[in-house]
Amino acid sequence: MRRLILGLSFLLCKSGIQAQSDTMRRAELHIVEVSDLRSSEAHSPLLQTTISTTERKSRAGFSLAELLQRHSTAFIRQYGPGMLASPGLRGTGAAHTALVWNGFNLQSSMNGQLDLSLISGMLYSGFTLSEGASNTRWGSGAIGGVIALQNEVESGLQLHLEGGSFQYRNLGLSAGFVTKKSRFSIGLQHAASQNDFRFRNTAVAGFPLQSQSNARWQNGGLQMQWQIKLAKGQSVELAFWLQEAHRHIPPIMSIPLAVAHQFDNALRSAATWRIQRNKWHLNVRTGYFRESITFNDSLSHIHSGNTAHTGNTEVEYIRFFGNRHTLQLGAFGGYSTAFSPGYNHQWATQQRMALFALWKSWLKLDRVNVQAGLRKEWANVADGPLTPSAAIQWQVKKNLQINTQFSGTYRIPTLNDLYWMPGGNINLQPEHGWSAEANVRLGNKPAKNGLYFDGGLFQNRIQNWIVWVPSSLFWTPHNVHTVESRGLQSRLHSHFTLGKLEFVTSHGLQWVNASPVKTSNPDVFQTGRQLLYMPRHTQMHTLGLHYRKWVFEWLVQYTGLRYTSTDNSSSLPGFWLVNFQVDYSFSKKWGNVHCFGRVNNLLGAEYQVLSWRPMPLQNAQLGIRIQFKPSESKINKQS
Repeated sequence: MRRLILGLSFLLCKSGIQAQSDTMRRAELHIVEVSDLRSSEAHSPLLQTTISTTERKSRAGFSLAELLQRHSTAFIRQYGPGMLASPGLRGTGAAHTALVWNGFNLQSSMNGQLDLSLISGMLYSGFTLSEGASNTRWGSGAIGGVIALQNEVESGLQLHLEGGSFQYRNLGLSAGFVTKKSRFSIGLQHAASQNDFRFRNTAVAGFPLQSQSNARWQNGGLQMQWQIKLAKGQSVELAFWLQEAHRHIPPIMSIPLAVAHQFDNALRSAATWRIQRNKWHLNVRTGYFRESITFNDSLSHIHSGNTAHTGNTEVEYIRFFGNRHTLQLGAFGGYSTAFSPGYNHQWATQQRMALFALWKSWLKLDRVNVQAGLRKEWANVADGPLTPSAAIQWQVKKNLQINTQFSGTYRIPTLNDLYWMPGGNINLQPEHGWSAEANVRLGNKPAKNGLYFDGGLFQNRIQNWIVWVPSSLFWTPHNVHTVESRGLQSRLHSHFTLGKLEFVTSHGLQWVNASPVKTSNPDVFQTGRQLLYMPRHTQMHTLGLHYRKWVFEWLVQYTGLRYTSTDNSSSLPGFWLVNFQVDYSFSKKWGNVHCFGRVNNLLGAEYQVLSWRPMPLQNAQLGIRIQFKPSESKINKQS
């Protein structure tokens, strides 16, 4: 198996190229050039949230975790400011969301997760959250949804400075240029905070106000992207991303002292070679990723260093049959090796290979779009099931669209699940199941005056859900659950003008019921009970007032009750958060200046996202972003 995968990877690297056709569906072409056809938003049946950091400069200072918390109804499990943050989409777990960078799913081979608090908005032009199953497109783990990183290029130099409560400071510097033959961008970012915020300690008698201890953090990143035209219809794109963090791990509220700290380091690189012809595209990409985590705690005498190396290669062939049909065929090969004291101080490996096909057809004068996909994945320990998908989009009227999708889902066990000592279980089976959804879209989202509504129903069923459960001496993973989640999502956007005033509002609502419907361990997991730390109800409301060069924005968020025990006997109460921000922009001959200030948790809510992990009361930040020689055009248009 290993020789087969390595041989496939070698062949893919040798054959490299991609393409783009002038006769292809016009709405999809511009998206294709960014990364690949599979990430196209133009014909996606999924509910999507796009968060731009170029249209709204002040957003660049946030991490990806903070941006998703503020601008979507997704629930983010967060241990505190700057600490570990992971998504829980539509009742799924932290390992059920894919993070896509330059056409690669970056989910860790060790635990299947990624820390969203370490991804800075300064390094990217925006992010797209697509909620719903995407396994035929992105492979193992893409059950709850996909987060795609976007990297448009703005010519010129940009400087970003922020400072605020708890000795918070954030610095970013980016530059880009666009010529007829190449496009280049580079971004640098560094942030730090003492994080010594005040909180009310409900674990201590009298509920005193205390300052968070051992919680300071700092992180930084470097991102580069270079696209070069080699010849007519041929180009190569190189990408590099370095990320580092040093975080002190604070104690829970009932423990007075902690000295633990953690170092995170990640290096990611990717190369894409493309050729375009009139009737076909060929796209080859290869990537190398290295991730390491070092944890030290002198009190408990824990000193652990984990390192993972991953190499992935993928080839796609896209064939266009006239203007109405597209066939995409692809092959993927990946090899991961990781070292950890938890693997008995040995190296563990994961070998994967996949074949996939996607078909799209436009029917009835382009009013009906039919999509179908199929994927099969093999791994050295547990093979994934044959996974189909099908979707129909019906443009009923100009401002009315109905979408439906049905998809198979799966997730391959991680290296930790299989090999962790003690507790790893090499007999684990892959998670598998299905997902179905239907939604309706009313209105035209970019409209200057009007309403846009996007909402629908969804249902997921996952069998062989992998859960770590306690045994007599240690925890071990088992396929103990069949979990079903169902619910609804809705979003309403409005944009109206009254003279020189612009009113922009956005409202989001999600209700999800996620519970085991079958379990092999009824003593620990009870059917019909809501999953741990999965709120049934989340809301997001934004009111923006634009007047000349000023923008005033109020953001109100609600996170519902979360259960902290499997029998739902204990819980954390729901909470409301109110944030306020003001922006002021002006232009000079040499560039543009954007000033902003924000107050977070304006009403001083006392809350916890996870048990005994306090969150800050009122706090504030001020910042400025300066763009020298601003670009007149953005990169993602063919030169």
